[in-house]
Amino acid sequence: MPLQVSYMGTKRKIAPQVAAIISKGPPGPLLDLFSGVCAVGSAVAPSRQVWCNDIQLFAATVARAFFASPEPPTHFDEVAEAARELYLTNKRALELRFAANLAKEKIAFESRILELVARLEAEIPNAASCKQLRRERAILAKAPTETPYRLCAITYSGGYIGLSQSIQVDSIRYAIDQLRDRQELNEHQKMWLCLALCQAVSKVSTTTGHFAQYMKVKRGTHRRFLAQRSRSVWAEWLRAISEFAPLGSRAWRSRNRIFREDATELLSRLEKEKYRPSVIYADPPYTKDQYSRYYHLYETLLLYDYPPLEGIGRYRPDRFVSKFSTKTGVEAAM
Repeated sequence: MPLQVSYMGTKRKIAPQVAAIISKGPPGPLLDLFSGVCAVGSAVAPSRQVWCNDIQLFAATVARAFFASPEPPTHFDEVAEAARELYLTNKRALELRFAANLAKEKIAFESRILELVARLEAEIPNAASCKQLRRERAILAKAPTETPYRLCAITYSGGYIGLSQSIQVDSIRYAIDQLRDRQELNEHQKMWLCLALCQAVSKVSTTTGHFAQYMKVKRGTHRRFLAQRSRSVWAEWLRAISEFAPLGSRAWRSRNRIFREDATELLSRLEKEKYRPSVIYADPPYTKDQYSRYYHLYETLLLYDYPPLEGIGRYRPDRFVSKFSTKTGVEAAM
């Protein structure tokens, strides 16, 4: 799996067997119709061209980076040097604003006292519990690049990640955008760095393996919770960059295709094209679970757009609903 994140429905375990079956098919491109984080495509590459499709922005971006990017990510040492001062500028501004809350967070985490940590988590201000922050988010939705960047700090802290970690996420995202605006990064390099940030958040978050809900601190989760909260987003981000590398050769990647479409609509469109895939691998979602609810945070990290929030999980309201996961739609979709 090219990206080291937990992903519902990943085919990582069965990918070698699937790849072996595909190898017996006619030569030509493989279309992975529901590619997710590209486990099957990675197992097939680079024996044939790989076409990836997924309706989710996050999954399509993973495919674009690892299967179609003309270049690898910038070396992590160069990224750290270029981004550090920009990162610190945003971080200092947020640390000043949230100084009192950060001090409480530090005391609670260092105490390791369950009741103190639980009380802190309940009191950390975020848009899910604070009307003032919800109003602030509504204003920022019209001006998402207003500084300091603070989307995560006012949205996800006290839930999926800690306040200090949220500040790091926002500050990294600010540094990435600033480097792109200064033309020190191109769009492909920005894409790699944003995906590395997604992986970093996956590594530090307190979840059950996805972002449909976050882990609450209690006696059974206390130790793991504190361990996750103590991890550095900045360090995990640089580690992810150092681990990333596109698959195959540049020439091979240049002939791959990446789609972000409804699967049935894509098949209908490709049927009319002259150049079509030779093998199609279709493994649609087959439960009532909607994957868009599980990975909404990655979508928001890539878009950085202050969407309205829904539910305790702070979901995006524009989540895609797969017909394959609904009783009324699955038969027609198949």
